[in-house]
Amino acid sequence: KMGHYYESAKRVAEWFNSCTGISTLPKVPVSNMFHVQFAHPKEEVEPVLVELGQETGIGITGYVKEQNSGSCYFEVHMGD
Repeated sequence: KMGHYYESAKRVAEWFNSCTGISTLPKVPVSNMFHVQFAHPKEEVEPVLVELGQETGIGITGYVKEQNSGSCYFEVHMGD
């Protein structure tokens, strides 16, 4: 299943990278895991992610880590 997870990670990372103020590290994943970085404070990002989860029923992450006062990130794993 790892090949499928890897291809999914690349596709999802491409979607994130198409958004203004959002990027992934690495830009093109080399495995089924990558980081999503926001050029926005954690306090702005968390409510949006909660709302997205409530509207779609899909939870992207359980945490957001602050990098500095103006940016934050979380980790994405593709799998079962």
